[in-house]
Amino acid sequence: MWKASVSIFLPPGSIASKFELHAYYRPPYDSNLDDFFDHLARSTQGDEFGMIAGDVNIDMLRPSRIPSVRDRYESVVVSNSYFMGNDKVTRPEGRTLLDHAVFNSSAPIAIRSSTIEHSMSDHNVVLSHIPIPVSGKYASVMKTVIDYEKVNLRLNELLIDGESPPTDDVNALYSRFISSFKTAISEFSVTKEVRIKAKHLSCPYMNDHLEYLIRKMSNLRMKVKRKRRTGLDCAYLVTKLEVSKIEFSNYQARYKADYYEDLFRDCSDPKRMWRNINQLLGKSKGKRPNVSLKDSGSVVPERLVSQRFNEFFSKIGTDLANVIPETGHDDLNKFQTLSANPLTIFLEPVTVSEVSTIILSMDVDKALGFDDVSAASLKCCVSVISPFLTELFNLCLFHGVYPDDLKIARVVPIYKKGDSEDMTNYRPISVLPAVNKILEVIVQRALVSFLKR
Repeated sequence: MWKASVSIFLPPGSIASKFELHAYYRPPYDSNLDDFFDHLARSTQGDEFGMIAGDVNIDMLRPSRIPSVRDRYESVVVSNSYFMGNDKVTRPEGRTLLDHAVFNSSAPIAIRSSTIEHSMSDHNVVLSHIPIPVSGKYASVMKTVIDYEKVNLRLNELLIDGESPPTDDVNALYSRFISSFKTAISEFSVTKEVRIKAKHLSCPYMNDHLEYLIRKMSNLRMKVKRKRRTGLDCAYLVTKLEVSKIEFSNYQARYKADYYEDLFRDCSDPKRMWRNINQLLGKSKGKRPNVSLKDSGSVVPERLVSQRFNEFFSKIGTDLANVIPETGHDDLNKFQTLSANPLTIFLEPVTVSEVSTIILSMDVDKALGFDDVSAASLKCCVSVISPFLTELFNLCLFHGVYPDDLKIARVVPIYKKGDSEDMTNYRPISVLPAVNKILEVIVQRALVSFLKR
């Protein structure tokens, strides 16, 4: 018996990481069947995507003279999730199927096999077509599409034209705003499947032009090989291929330089800069794993992890403050470097123009707060919501009241170092609502203006 197994590694994004090819030749009168079946069972065990090919001299068309041999062969093949891919005669003289093409694939792909007569052998040639789908240039994703033109009209009805009793209650006004905003968004938003251009896995600066040049060089190489096999002159094609290689190298260097220049052109955001650097170094974070905690040596149930974090983060400030020794007012100005400011701060009312400017300058890449209102949505509705928000913020400044809903943060525990099961090794990141950031900027500008006087 002759046998060989080869692993063919497939491109990223294929239906499997590799294709297992097992080739066999078993002579007609080979009596050592146990060795053949044992090797076949071991080599094909655990295959995700593979093929058994060769002349095993076990006829799959006519009843076997020794039924146990065929039954045992089928049992080994089926036990490892393989199926017969060829059901045509491979030896016309005896009308038998001795040359097998057996496949294993967990993916729903159509594998086709056929046979062709060959003058140099009494066996037919078995041709098998195995499609290997690879994640293509485009990917299908679910995307929510919002008709902001209709959203703005609806907001006009709810916020401006709608009848609502006047009130100085900032909490009631904010509740009305957020309820009207979410209602308008939900009425004119549709979630549908769209196709987007997928990033190239190994070459981020790959584009249509470079792909065209690669196909061009590949075609020229094939033509050169055919000419050389037939003994024809291929000097012209060789020269053309060399010119194409130089052209590809020049464009590749240009597109590569442009890509990295654009990537690091705006380095004002350190977070984005380090994300790009980690991406280039292959240090992608990937999916955040679930946090596992221990309390007094026992594992905290998953449903209680968030509650334990909330209790810890809410008390840590008070616990640290109790440790710090109290100091008198005289100690604050021990070196006489501080002086009293005789001026009084007044928070002046903001204008619609100021609120609009702040909204338009918001970063749309920031995470969403607990209310799921994005900065991008606020920007698209800025002309309608700015007057209402201006009135709301001026009431907040006049009465010295902060809306309760703007104080609610979505807290994310970020692991620092040490034991990942110890909650003291985590720091909290608070994500506040997008509307809160507008009011924060208003107060911050007023404080900075006062301190500069």
